[in-house]
Amino acid sequence: MPSVVPQLLRRPAETARRFKLRLSTAERQALSISSAEARNVTRVLVLGAGLAGLSAAYLLMRAGQQVTILEARRRPGGRVLTLRDAFDEGMHADAGAARISDEHRYTLYWARRFGLTLEPMYPFSGRLVHHSGDRSIPSIDAAWLSSHDVHQQVMGHSSWQSQFTACRLIRRLLSNSLVKPFWYRIRGGMDSLPRAFAATLGSRVEYGAAVTELEQDAKGVNVRYIQAGKEQMRRGDFVICTLPFTTMRTIRVSPPFSTGKAAMIRGARHQSAVRVFLQLADRSCLAPHWNGYGATEDGLEIWQPTFATPTRRHLLVLYAQGDCAKPWIALDAEQRLALAAERLDALFPGVRGRCERATQICWDEEPWSLGAQSLAEAMSESERRWARRPEGRVRFAGEHTSTGWMDGALESGHRAAAEILAASNRDPVDLPGELSQLLVETMPLEP
Repeated sequence: MPSVVPQLLRRPAETARRFKLRLSTAERQALSISSAEARNVTRVLVLGAGLAGLSAAYLLMRAGQQVTILEARRRPGGRVLTLRDAFDEGMHADAGAARISDEHRYTLYWARRFGLTLEPMYPFSGRLVHHSGDRSIPSIDAAWLSSHDVHQQVMGHSSWQSQFTACRLIRRLLSNSLVKPFWYRIRGGMDSLPRAFAATLGSRVEYGAAVTELEQDAKGVNVRYIQAGKEQMRRGDFVICTLPFTTMRTIRVSPPFSTGKAAMIRGARHQSAVRVFLQLADRSCLAPHWNGYGATEDGLEIWQPTFATPTRRHLLVLYAQGDCAKPWIALDAEQRLALAAERLDALFPGVRGRCERATQICWDEEPWSLGAQSLAEAMSESERRWARRPEGRVRFAGEHTSTGWMDGALESGHRAAAEILAASNRDPVDLPGELSQLLVETMPLEP
């Protein structure tokens, strides 16, 4: 059966899913925050310009509060990072957060709010590849799979050897396109979202500001930080700390946090992650049928993020996370590049000969994160409550205090902003009308 047939069948199921999600979203409570005119302006210091800090600061700014973000890096976004300068022909690739589910309502809301366009994370056609032993094994054509099923295969969560009849494939395609998540990315790079927040906040974001100490009393919090080689100090009525707990261990806190919070900070762990990017001179290595996505038997993900880009060159990505990243972390940068070229060449012969440029990122070596995503999804609700529990005038946000993903970071930013406004004795009302309305309307855009 031609691959165009399942593609024609998939679209109505995906459209029905978007319609169903719109209806269920309309029934949910709108994002609620105070937009009352400021009476007693609260000074809020936000630590970290990732999505949690940026969204909290944006909401507080809209509510008339005085907000300053202190960010150690020279850019916004935290672990949302898009590489551009490393490649030719205007190509880009996401080195950090890279996927958005159609169930990530906060992420979808803010993407729509800032006029960003979503596009499919995975291609609709071409064969996925699996590497077993010393050979490449072609898997099913992506045309027969829902976005969810491609996602599961690329992450190594479903069998590559399953054989289905055409009728069973069609039933599965229709069912999963209707009930399982569709996966998106932001056109132009995922960092378009934090950059949009930062552009709106303007000079309220201070970069190169590495926090070293928190000292609070009954009326406020003093934050000391190093900027341009000099120690600086700011005082706020409240602090929102969005820093990963892995990096909080080096910050002096006075008086000390509660025993439970201190224990969480000491024991915090983030997933290991290494991503290697190869720029190839052309797409001949993928001819005639590979789509550039797949997985290896030892858990590595293979991506071809330029599948929809009309360029002669293209990018192949090897992604190791969790336990399978450990051997890669033990290597230096040059060794990682060489090993990635070797592994990709085994999948797609000719890669090493066509490789023009290569770069990599190891999140375990990034000093302001010391790892990639947290293990928030595996946390119990009790652990999450401890993670986000306030400590005096310090509130906590970040994906590690929520459910993970960019969506968890944004949700935590909303929560922290609401907590600050509640502590400032403000009457909660919907943050402004157009934002609440956009939440109801916002669902994945058409591919």
